[in-house]
Order: sequence, then C-alpha cells, then structure tokens
Amino acid sequence: MISNKTKKLCSLLLILVMIVSLSACGGKEVKIDPAGYADQDAFLKDMAKGIQNRQEVNDKKANGSDDEKIEYYKELVQSELDQIGKYESAVFSDSKFNYLVHHYINACKMQYSGAENMKNSTLYNALWSGGYTVRKGIIVTLYEQYDLPITSEEVASYRDSSSGYTLSIAPSSSAQTEEDTTPYSLGDVLTVEYDKGTAKVSVDKVIVNRTELKWIATNHGDVGLTDDSCTWWISYYDSDGYWLGRGTGDLDGPFKPGSTITVTNTTYGYQDFFDKIAYVAIDYLAIDSGGPGMWKGAFFHYAFDMKGNQIDYDSLIR
Repeated sequence: MISNKTKKLCSLLLILVMIVSLSACGGKEVKIDPAGYADQDAFLKDMAKGIQNRQEVNDKKANGSDDEKIEYYKELVQSELDQIGKYESAVFSDSKFNYLVHHYINACKMQYSGAENMKNSTLYNALWSGGYTVRKGIIVTLYEQYDLPITSEEVASYRDSSSGYTLSIAPSSSAQTEEDTTPYSLGDVLTVEYDKGTAKVSVDKVIVNRTELKWIATNHGDVGLTDDSCTWWISYYDSDGYWLGRGTGDLDGPFKPGSTITVTNTTYGYQDFFDKIAYVAIDYLAIDSGGPGMWKGAFFHYAFDMKGNQIDYDSLIR
C-alpha cells in the first residue's frame, strides 16, 4: 500500500515537473488578436531566441558515443522548438509569413527526426540536410523582409552558396523567369543551379488515390538525377488543413536528361494518421549539392484533395 504522505509527495513532484517543462518551452501561451490571428512580432522574437539558444548548444560541440551524439543533436533542435513549437497551430494574418513560419517549424521537426534516426545514415542525411536547407532560406527571408531580430553577423552564416531556398522559375509558356515565386500550374519548369550544373524539372501530371500518390515528372535539363542525389518531399494534411506528417517519393529509375519518369509515394499507411489524411502536397525536390547541409531546393508547392483535385497550396498551411 502507498501511504497518503507518499501520494502527496508524488503529486508535488509531478506538479514541479510540469512547471519546469512549461518554463523550458518558453511558456504555452500564444498572443491572439480579436480576429484570431497570432502576434507576428512575438513569433519573430521567439524565433530569434530559439536561434540564439541553438547556437549556445552548438558551441558545446558533439562528442562521445553515438547515443550521446544523438542526444546532442536532439537537444540542438529542441532548443529552437522550445521557443517556437507553441506556434504549430497558430495562424498569422500575413499569408506569406504564415506559411514561412509553418515551414520553419516543420523543418525543425524534420531535423529532430533526423537526429533520432542518426544510425541510419541515408535517412539521417536526407532529413537533417533537407531541414537545414529550408531553415537557412527562411531565416534569411524573415531577416530581410520581416525584420527578424538577429544580428547581421548571425544571419551571415545562413547566406552561403549552399542555401537552397532561392529558385528561378521558367514557365513552359514563357521564357521569362522570376525569383522566389511559387508555381501553381502543372508543367511549369523549375530551374536549380548547383555544383554539377543546372537541373530543370517539371511535374506534369499527378494521380491521387487512397493508398498511393504518383506524379509524372520531366527532366528538361542536362543533368541526370537519381534517388541517391535527390529527394522529393510530400506533406499530409487533415480536413482542417493541419499538417500531419511528411513522406518521400521514389523514382522508378534514373532521371536522365530529357526523360520522363513516374515518382511514387506509398507512405499513406502511417498508422498514426492514415484515417485523417484529407489533402496531400508535393512540397519540394531537394538536390544533393556536395555533402551534408548542401542541398538545393525546387519548391513546387502543389496540393490536392483525395480525389486528385488541385487546390491552393497556401490555404493548407495552418
């Protein structure tokens, strides 16, 4: 039998743990205005704090056994998520800011998953590098366009040539190119400059059913791609537009210059959210550009319902 005194002591300890946990996460409250939107400035301050916390953890460096390194990298990412994780379900009035925020949170979660899978080098490199590429580009964008309160010295480390968030778009109906524009029409050609040359890729047709997502892609450039050199990222959303998780697509063969291939994703079977999937999105194609952390991204941002109807990508982001 457990005495009443022991029960009270356990209860007090549980309360203390909860308080410490709340403090570690920087609080659970998100400022919401009367219209239901989250405070943009508050997020920017929390994001800046998370970046600085991460740098402090980074200064410790990773040492020790594999398990100790896993814990180190998880701590590295968690130091950011403790500040910004509370915004996962928040909505911001500025639609561009809104999707950048949620892509950033998802990129951190991707890196955390990468750290958990560090013993699987292929999965680790894909998750960690993909998340790193997205984080870098968004940090620079929020600094330049939304006054993210970090120093010019801090942002400088995210400006090197391996940052993959800048892309140029050459619509198939026009020779004109634009910078940092999101395409919505199937068949648009995205151009990615990286160390091996110029990759030019389009998604021409998408087929959605309950257990599988397929799309037809064409390589318009002079550089070949394989499953080892590129990763297609897909996101799943519920009926309210909230992000459920992420998967990848598999090429049916080498993506040679001038060729058309089928990319398949069959990870709808994730048991934890299979029954909740209402929408699926082809987020981007990440191309290996020379090593860990050096990936270039072609951001397609195509979204579909479960009947295969294309919908507005931005409307999914919550």
